[in-house]
Formats: sequence, C-alpha cells, structure tokens
Amino acid sequence: MGRGDVQEGPHHLCRWESYPTAPPIVPGPGEAPPSIWVGPKPELTTMALVEIKCETCGRTAFKQKGSVNRARKIGAPLYCGRACAGIARRRFKTPEQKKEEKRLYDIEYRRRNRDRIRAKKAEYFKRTYDPAAAAVERKKRMARHVEYCRRPEYRQYKKAYDRQYRAKRFYGGLWEAYLLTLDIRNEVLRQRTDYEIRLENGTLNKRSQRRRAYERTHSKKPEIGPMGDITRGQRR
Repeated sequence: MGRGDVQEGPHHLCRWESYPTAPPIVPGPGEAPPSIWVGPKPELTTMALVEIKCETCGRTAFKQKGSVNRARKIGAPLYCGRACAGIARRRFKTPEQKKEEKRLYDIEYRRRNRDRIRAKKAEYFKRTYDPAAAAVERKKRMARHVEYCRRPEYRQYKKAYDRQYRAKRFYGGLWEAYLLTLDIRNEVLRQRTDYEIRLENGTLNKRSQRRRAYERTHSKKPEIGPMGDITRGQRR
C-alpha cells in the first residue's frame, strides 16, 4: 500500500444500493418527464469513499478516495464542502485594507499600461464626443467653474503653469534658461529699482547721450550753447 492510501473496509465502499439518492420526480398531469439527471451520477456510485475531517469546522465527511489521495499527496487541506472551503480562503481584511490595496494596485497597473489606457480613452472620446451635449454640460457647471478659478491656490497654480507654457512655446529646449534669467532679473529689481541701477552704471538715458554726441560731431547744424552759436569750424 502506497503512502497516503487508505485501507478500504466494508463501510468505505459505496455501491448503487447504499448511495443516498434524491427522491424521484414524478411528472404531473400534462407535464413532460424531466430531461435532466436527478441524483448521483452513475460513474461515481462505484468509487470508494473515505472519511475525512474538515479543516475548517472539524466535522467528518465522506469524500472519494482518489480525491483524498491526491490532496494528501500535494499537502492540500480537506474540507467537508464548498462553504468551508470558501471560509478557509478568506483573509479577514477590513474594508479599509482592501481599498488601500486596490488603490496601490491601480497605481501600478496604470503605470505599466499608461500608453494602452491613453490610446483606448482617446479612441472612446473621439467615437462618443458630441459638441452640443458637451456645451450643455459645461453650461450647467459654469458657475462652479468660475468660483473654482477664483480660488487663491488655483490662481497660483495657473500663474506657474502659464509661465512655463509660454517659456516652452517661445524658447523650446532653452525654456529653463529663460525662466532662470527672469528669476535673476526679478530678484535684482526687488533689491534695487531700475533707475538706481542705471544711474549707478552711468547708463541712464544713454541713448539720448549717444544721439547728442553723434549730432555734435557729425551734424552741420549750429549748436546753441552758453557761448552762442558754435559752428563746425569753431569747434576745433
């Protein structure tokens, strides 16, 4: 006798005569006889049954010897029925634990299948989009949208978003350098005004100074100064 086999006895062998059967169904007047088999299948009636102890409820039950041997060979537990087998599979997790595990699973699933999900959503939107219906829905929530846009946190977010959007649009790959230059300029102007910076560097109204210097040296028009009219020949 091999390992895990159970010795058969008179009470372990089940024949057709001793196997419990369901009561026969007698068709009523005008009814057709049933077309389905009621009771045990004929091929199961000649198999030996083995008494086992349920791992969940502890009660004894009779199972087919072949099924019991296979379960014991792989170390699987034995149960009296589907109800106890289902109870044994439970993990007794709280609703909060299940929601958290589902949330983490969804995050990982979307990360791994981002391209496929976006393509499916885009295709569904293109197939089902109705401009007239969308305009009606936007009109319904317009008041809430306006109030949302007035929130300080949204205004701060929108300002940063627009700043980055314009930098990328006008400067392409150098948008970060452009934003850094703006930040430096804004910090300098916070510490000192533009007038003070130009006055200190001697560049205040520099364009006018260059224009007057050019006219003084190249123009043929007389210049009116404190000593009177100075012609080009008298400047030397």
